[in-house]
Amino acid sequence: MRVAYSVMHELQKASNNFVHFLFCAGIFFDTYGEFYEDLRDFHAYLPKLLKPGGIYSYFNGLCANNAFFHVTYCQLVALELAALGFSTQFVPLPVKDCLDERTWLGVKKFYWQLDTYLLPVCQTQDEDET
Repeated sequence: MRVAYSVMHELQKASNNFVHFLFCAGIFFDTYGEFYEDLRDFHAYLPKLLKPGGIYSYFNGLCANNAFFHVTYCQLVALELAALGFSTQFVPLPVKDCLDERTWLGVKKFYWQLDTYLLPVCQTQDEDET
């Protein structure tokens, strides 16, 4: 069973009972090894989980080996989050020279291959922004 499915299942069970009392100031969803659909499913719960003005982020590893499709996914996520009332910014973080080449010796599948990581920072939009 995938971890995201388990989390979604538990959130769905809890939403009828107490999720409206659990407002978080910040949420990070580690999506490594999950599918885009899992991320989208989790996003549906954000309005119930995140305090107004709270910050949400996730591991932005969608198409981490192709810059064009990676940026395309970033824009898709931003559009879908905007429909839920969230603004999204992607903070570029240079990572090309952060690790020595020896770090990856023996690793068969690199989980990140691009020169820049785009850190998603999402917040609820003010009424005036929507």
